[in-house]
Amino acid sequence: MNRFNSISKNHGGFTLVELLVVIAIIGMLIALLLPAVQAAREAARRMQCGNNLKQLGLAVHNFHDTQNRLPCFTDDPVFVQNRLSRFSFLYALFPFMEQTAAYDSVLSANSRRTTPRTGNYELASWEEPFTAANSPTSSNYPTLLCPSDGNAGLWVDSGSYGNEGSTKSSYRGSLADVMVRSGTSTRDSSLRSWLRVGPARVNTSGPTPTPNTYNAGEVDLSVFMDGTSNTVLITEGVLYDGTAGGTAQSRGVDFRANVVTATYFYNQPPTNCLNLKGAGRRTVPSAVPRGNGDFGPGWRAYDVTYTYNVGVFTLLPPNSPSCSNTTNYGGVSASSEHSGGVQTVFADGSTRFISDTIHTKNLSVAIRATTAADFGWTAWPAGNHDNWVPARPIANTTGGADAVAGQPFSYGVWAELGAVNDGAAPSL
Repeated sequence: MNRFNSISKNHGGFTLVELLVVIAIIGMLIALLLPAVQAAREAARRMQCGNNLKQLGLAVHNFHDTQNRLPCFTDDPVFVQNRLSRFSFLYALFPFMEQTAAYDSVLSANSRRTTPRTGNYELASWEEPFTAANSPTSSNYPTLLCPSDGNAGLWVDSGSYGNEGSTKSSYRGSLADVMVRSGTSTRDSSLRSWLRVGPARVNTSGPTPTPNTYNAGEVDLSVFMDGTSNTVLITEGVLYDGTAGGTAQSRGVDFRANVVTATYFYNQPPTNCLNLKGAGRRTVPSAVPRGNGDFGPGWRAYDVTYTYNVGVFTLLPPNSPSCSNTTNYGGVSASSEHSGGVQTVFADGSTRFISDTIHTKNLSVAIRATTAADFGWTAWPAGNHDNWVPARPIANTTGGADAVAGQPFSYGVWAELGAVNDGAAPSL
């Protein structure tokens, strides 16, 4: 009995070494499982992000079924007829995104003004009553936010336009591969993009809307000459986080400040912007600070004051830097927090993942600015010819076998996928 009692006493607990071994094993198991758990969570977020894009694609098609046309980038007739100015195409999709209440609130905004306007007036998207904290332009909508984007929950006031905050969007419409001007007094479109400005804008001098020019007007599904399965409809764009080195991949004191020596894209090769790329997909030496208000990529999703609010260009591959030159230009690239690329919904409603390494051609080739000859003219007509947008990119310089100066040029598959009328059927 004594012998058995002795054995029982000697093995009544774990030794310190045994405890350390058990703790070490548990730590190793946690270290092995944690990445798998994180990967599973990101996979779920990525799936939700793709579902959001699918919903936006369906909303575009439902809009087309109802209106017999595609939504306009800005100045859509549904807003202009209510004397509303500069609302984006995303808000035109609200009735088809289960946001009918917000949509109706926008259309009826004039009736809720503290001082109702009469006669010839223009109610802009940032004016009262949209300055209220609970307005449709200060709310955030789950369908417009990718859960993988850590900046989706950020809030920033709208600077001089009030303290209403700002609706954000992780998704941007494709503006193709021809840069267009977008400012307070200009409404330009590219024939390469499915997103055109509306045929007219609110006229502050009379009840009849003022016609927009430069490729403005309504288009329908027939615009997708390369096929709906070969044309990008909407893709992702990281929300700027307002801090130095942020993932907006932009540079300057303000997003609208000078970045390159001349307007990005026209007469400047995309490599001028691509070379600003730093570690971790961040632009060097610093990203744009938040600055005065919410003029950053993805903010002010209700507004098209600048193209980069709700649009991207398919000039550079996904997750490339974004660059701007003035208040009128912003060369925003598609971007996401997913590893290796961005999710995209095509015009046929399908969603696909586009890799950062998608085929590109010679990005050191500059596209020349528009000339009168591009339109068959010997000289520019009266007016501001800087606004004229070419039908397709024309090489400013010769770059090996890829480009011949003065001839149409393509930056590769990503650029062609962003365009509605490239004349080719690019494949991934």
